[in-house]
Amino acid sequence: MDLELRQILDVQLVQSNEVKSSYWMEMEGLTRCLKRVEEEGIVISDLVTDRHPQIKAYMKKEKSDINHWFDMWHMAKGVFKKLEAIGKKKKYKQVGDWSRSVSNHLYWCAASSEGDGELVSEKWLSILNHITNVHEGHGKRFPKCLHGDLEDRDWIKKGSLAFQEMEKVVNGRLLVQDIKKLSPAEQTSALETYHNVVCHFAPKALHFFYGAMKARIYIAALHFKKTPAGIKL
Repeated sequence: MDLELRQILDVQLVQSNEVKSSYWMEMEGLTRCLKRVEEEGIVISDLVTDRHPQIKAYMKKEKSDINHWFDMWHMAKGVFKKLEAIGKKKKYKQVGDWSRSVSNHLYWCAASSEGDGELVSEKWLSILNHITNVHEGHGKRFPKCLHGDLEDRDWIKKGSLAFQEMEKVVNGRLLVQDIKKLSPAEQTSALETYHNVVCHFAPKALHFFYGAMKARIYIAALHFKKTPAGIKL
C-alpha cells in the first residue's frame, strides 16, 4: 500500500503449503509484492512494517537501499500489553498505572524527532527518570523534559520492585534497538483498515477455495480504493 495516497499497489495470496510453515507466509507475501512493484518500475524509498524478525533481517540484508521503518502502533501496543500484564500483580500495581502513559510517550518520541533514531532513543529512555519525578539530566541530545509544572502523582521510587520491572521493559535490548527505526510519520493504520475490508468480503470464520479467495481479496482492494477514509461498510 502507498500510505500517502492510501492506495493498494499490489495484492498477493500466499497458501501455507507454498512455504515451510505459516510463519513464513508474511515474509513470502512481502517479497512477492516488492518484486511485482519493482517490475512495474515503482521506486520504493521507505517501507513501514511491524517488527517481524524475518522481515527485519531480509530488509537489512537484501533491501538495504530502502529505509525500513517500524510502525508505532504495533510497538506501543506491545509495550502497553507487557506493562499492563506486570501491573496485574499487586506488588507491581504502579507499573500498570503508568502503562498507558508510557506507551503514549512512545508515540511522542517518534512523532517529535523527525526520524532521528538517536534522539528517539534518548527521549524514550528519559521515561525511566520521569516516572521517578526526575525531569532533567536525561542525555546530551535530550537533557530535560519539555513539559511544564506537573501535579503530584503516584511516582515510582527508583530502585523499587516496580521500577525494576518497568526498567526491564523500557530498557529491553531489542526494543531499544528497534525504537531508533520508528516511523516518524506514515504508519500502517490504513493497511489495518484495508484488512478489515478484506475480512468483510472474506470472513476468517469461513473457508474459501483458492480461486474464490483470490477474487474476494481483489474485490476488497477495489472497494477500498473507492471507499473514503473513515467510511464503514
